[in-house]
Amino acid sequence: MILVSACLAGVECRYNGSSHTIPEVVEMVKKGDAMPICPEILAGLPIPRPPAEQQNGMIISSNGDDQTADYLLGATIALYYNALISFISIATFSSFVAQLVQNLTTLCSASTFSQKEYEYFLLNFLSAASGKMGNC
Repeated sequence: MILVSACLAGVECRYNGSSHTIPEVVEMVKKGDAMPICPEILAGLPIPRPPAEQQNGMIISSNGDDQTADYLLGATIALYYNALISFISIATFSSFVAQLVQNLTTLCSASTFSQKEYEYFLLNFLSAASGKMGNC
């Protein structure tokens, strides 16, 4: 099982609400060889949203907002997903995703969050995940 970008699997989650579908990726998902995720959605960014580009080591939206923390959060969660699917069953992973989305909704409902809140969330999530890994 590998993770693939959800927009490549046909999910309309790009900044403008479109997808960038690649038929081979869709087929991998259908076969169960890949799981689509969208780091931007995981970070709580809306659809649609202003496009963003990397500028001087930061991610800046077209309206000038610094969204670096949002994109780092999404990338970090995607990396944790990748690590988790290496160790746990897909059913267990799916339940973690549901809990993660619920927690992220709370964490990311504000446009900013503190480093301590972020670290606390990740530590609790990983602690819960490690407790389940032995049961798989």
